[in-house]
Amino acid sequence: MARTPVLAGAHWVAGLLVKSRFRRICSLEAWMWTCGLVVVGAMDPYSDKHFTIFLPDLLFDIKSPGYGLGHSISFLFRGDIYQSLESHYLGPLAVLIIVHRVLHLFFKQPPVPISR
Repeated sequence: MARTPVLAGAHWVAGLLVKSRFRRICSLEAWMWTCGLVVVGAMDPYSDKHFTIFLPDLLFDIKSPGYGLGHSISFLFRGDIYQSLESHYLGPLAVLIIVHRVLHLFFKQPPVPISR
């Protein structure tokens, strides 16, 4: 059974990503944490719009324990530590934990062996 060109191309790209030098140098998880931290840090903390997937908040207007954590991180990135702690007292700790995890993934991860 012959492969269609689209599937063959997708398989080739996936194989290239796994075997590439980029994959050996850094971790996808580290890049995802970094991008997430940058997006949350860049959001407007004074915005009235909130995005949530917390089901009790959507159905019953019950706030989650992490409510305000994104705002806290955003205030922290702007240098407003007091407002950051007012939004959520664990925001600075969350940033420290995420930064520690990212640094660990970038610098302590052994290289992925390339199988031939």
